[in-house]
Amino acid sequence: MNLYDAMAYLSVKLVESVNNQTKDHIISKIAVADFIGPDDRITGLGEYIADKTSIRLFDSGAFPDFMERKQLKQILQSRKTEMSGYFDRDSVVKFGKMIGVDSMVIGTVNNLESYYDVTAKIIQSETGRILGMADARLAKDGATEKLLSKSMFSTLTISVDPPVSGKASVNGITLSLSQGLATFTQIPYGECQIIIKPDGYSPMQSSIPIRSQFESFSQRLKAQSVDVAFQIIPPDAKLTVNGKNAPLNDQGFAEVRNLNCTECSYVIVAKGHKTRTGEFRPAIDKSMIINLETDDAFYHLGNKIFSTYKKVEKNKDFEIQLWSDKKSYRVGDSIAFYFKTDRDCYLTLINIGKTGNITQLFPNKIHPDNSVKAGVQYRIPGPNYGFEFIVEPPGGTERIYALASTSPIGIFDNQFNTQTFTSLTRGKTRDIGVYQAGQNLSSTKLESAAEYVVHSR
Repeated sequence: MNLYDAMAYLSVKLVESVNNQTKDHIISKIAVADFIGPDDRITGLGEYIADKTSIRLFDSGAFPDFMERKQLKQILQSRKTEMSGYFDRDSVVKFGKMIGVDSMVIGTVNNLESYYDVTAKIIQSETGRILGMADARLAKDGATEKLLSKSMFSTLTISVDPPVSGKASVNGITLSLSQGLATFTQIPYGECQIIIKPDGYSPMQSSIPIRSQFESFSQRLKAQSVDVAFQIIPPDAKLTVNGKNAPLNDQGFAEVRNLNCTECSYVIVAKGHKTRTGEFRPAIDKSMIINLETDDAFYHLGNKIFSTYKKVEKNKDFEIQLWSDKKSYRVGDSIAFYFKTDRDCYLTLINIGKTGNITQLFPNKIHPDNSVKAGVQYRIPGPNYGFEFIVEPPGGTERIYALASTSPIGIFDNQFNTQTFTSLTRGKTRDIGVYQAGQNLSSTKLESAAEYVVHSR
C-alpha cells in the first residue's frame, strides 16, 4: 500500500482491534508516541506515521480524550532525565500514568526486503495489557523513501552543577563549558554519546536518546580533589579551612591541598582586624585573595604598605637587596639591617613592629638624605649612630620594607627634631597623621620594593 492508504488501513484496524478487546474497558485518554525504526531510531517516516495515526484515531471518535502530539513532546522534554530511551511496553507501564494518559499507542517500522512492515499497539498504562494491535505493509516508493532520508536534527544544551568551566563532547564534537553550559546544534536524532570533563570534578560519560527539536542534559558533578591557593592580607593572619589550620607563609600565602568537598568553609582571624568567615567551591575558587577589614589606622597603613610592596615588587625596574645580620633572633639580641640597590635612587626604609607601630628607619635625623648610590652597602643603624637596635619583648614578627624611586619620595614627615626616627606610635600619633602617610604612599610613584621579615622569640 502507498503511504496514504497504509495510514488509513492501520488506523481503522487499530480501532476495530480496540473495540474487540476492550468491551468492558473504556480508554479515557490516549497518546501516540513516535514510531521507532527502521534500525531502532526515530526517522521522518516514524514521526509522520505517528502524526497521521494520531489525527485519524482522533477523527474516529473512539477515544474520549486525546493528548496532542505537541504536548506529549513537551512532557518528554521536561522528563528526559527519567525517561531515557524510546517507549516500549515496559516504559508505558512505568511512565504512562505519570504523564497523564491511561493508554499509549506505540509502534515500529521494520525494513523488509520489498516493503516496510508497520506495527502499532495500544498499551494500557496501569497493567501493560495490549488493548489493540494492527499492522500494515508500506510500499517502498518515493514518498516513504523521502521521509526516511529526511535528516532529523536537534539542539542539545548540556548543563552541569556546579556551573564550572571545562569541556563537553557530543558524538565527538567538543565545546567549552561556559558558566556550566554548552549548546550543540545539528545533533542527529538517535542515541547520543556525551562526555563531560569539568574542571576540578570527576569526568563522566552518558548515552541519551535525541528525539525532539530541542533537548537538554543536566548533570550533577562529583567533586574531585583540588588544591586552592589563599593570599591573605594581613600576612600575619591565622587561616583555618574546614576547621583545620592552614599555615600562612611570610607573604600571607597558603596552598590548601586535596580539597574534595563541593563547598568548603574558611575562617580568618588577625589582631586588630574583623574576623572573616565564608564558603567557597574549590573547583571554581582555586585562587582566593582576601583582605581583612580593620578600623585601626595603624593596621590599615601596615596592610597598605604590604600591598604596595607586593604590587611594586612584581613589576620592579631595578633590584633592592635587603637583609639583616642573622637569620633568627632572641629577645635582647642586637639587630642591624643592610640594603643595597643596583641603581642610584631615593629609598625609604620602614619598620612595622609587633604591635602595629610604624617607624621610618631611613632617612633619619643622623642620615636625613634618602638618596643612595648604586652598589653601595648601607647599614642601619650605621657605625656613626652611637647605638644598636635591640630586639624588645615580646617575641613575634616584624617587617622591614624598602621602597625606592629614581625621583625624590616623601612618605612621612621628615622634620627630625628631638627624635632620631620618624615614628607613628599608638597613643602618641593621631590617626590623621597615620592616614596622611597612607595618602602620601598612594601618590608616590615607586619603581622598586623589597621586604625582610624578622622572627624573634
